[in-house]
Parts: sequence; structure tokens; C-alpha cells
Amino acid sequence: MEQTSYTIQRNPKRKTLDLVVTADAKLIVRAPVETSIGTIERCIARKRTWINEKLSLVKSISEKHSVVEIYDGVSVPYLGEDYIISILNVSEIYIDGKIIQIPAAHANRQFLLSWLQRQAELLIFERVNFYAKQISAQYKDLRITDARARWGSCGRTGSLNFSWRLIMCPRSVIDYVVVHELSHLQYKGHTAAFWLRVSTILPNYKEQQEWLLQNRKLMEVL
Repeated sequence: MEQTSYTIQRNPKRKTLDLVVTADAKLIVRAPVETSIGTIERCIARKRTWINEKLSLVKSISEKHSVVEIYDGVSVPYLGEDYIISILNVSEIYIDGKIIQIPAAHANRQFLLSWLQRQAELLIFERVNFYAKQISAQYKDLRITDARARWGSCGRTGSLNFSWRLIMCPRSVIDYVVVHELSHLQYKGHTAAFWLRVSTILPNYKEQQEWLLQNRKLMEVL
């Protein structure tokens, strides 16, 4: 029988066993403290087809998300889809369908990154204020960061931080990160009450979690 390497994360508060395939193709087993190795092995055996499918998917995503160099015809991730860079004699960056047109005089990496950061700032501020009103959340300040390790965070004093790299994610994923951090203003830990708040606003939030887990290497491409 094929052997699968894995790491076990035990939590005394967990009641169920869960399998997660990470963006670097590792299998994580999240289990209650009392779960035996035999039970874990049997679960892995039952879900071997699912595990192999996820590992294959993660590998293909990893190969796709390579470091982007800026030149005519290269694809850039934007709002969850691939847009093509077109270098033209235009006065400013603008989008035409699935094409990002860049002025020939500014056809460089920093110019594109500055534009993406601005788009992220506009969209994230809009989504934060939209959901803050929905759940009556009040934040102290909001910052767009250059973070590569975390998509978002909530500080102890009520400050919200979001990586501009979220602009590469689908809108539904951006909304999830926004709701997640806004919910932390009231619920500091990942408690049952916290997840209830998130699920009340976004019932399918687990799909967005899965997308982020599989596409984490996006934080490395730009």
C-alpha cells in the first residue's frame, strides 16, 4: 500500500479529524488529542484519491504561479484571473477586457506594482467599509501593506492590515479576508462564535479558505 507522509496537529478543543493539503504539497492532519494513529491511517487510506487529486492540483498551481517578469504578452494574476500585459504608446495604465495596457515609457515592474497597489487600496477600503456597516464593526485605522506572509491581520488596538497582494485574488476571496479580520475586532480568537459570525456573513467561507490555501504562492510572484 502506498505510504503518505503527514504531520499531525492535535488540538484539545477539536472534535473532528480533518485533512489539509498545503500550498507546498504537505499533508496536515488536524485531530483531537485522543485520536489514535490507527484511526488517522485509516482516514488517510479512505481519502487517498482525494489526497492525490489535491496534491496534483497544488503542484499545477505552484508551477503556474512563478515569478512574473514584465514584458509584452506576459500574464499577470488580477482579481483571480490571468490578464495579459500589452505595452503600447498610451498615456496611462488601463484595462481593456483581459488586457492590461501599459505605457511604453513606463514598462517596468515598479510601475505595474504601484498601479496594482493602488487598485488594492481602492477595492479593499471599499469592501472593508461595506462589511463594517453590515456587522456594525468599528476599526481604528486601515493600512495596505507589502506583507508576503499574511493576507490580513487585526491589531490589538483595532487596526486592520491587508496585503496589497490580495488584488491578485478573486473578489469573493478578498471579501472573506475582509470579513475575517473585521470579525476579529469582536472575537480575538478563532472560537465557535468567531466562525459563526463569519459564516453568517459568508456561508461558503470554507471555499475561500481552500482557495487561499492552494494559492498561497501568489504572494511570491510579484
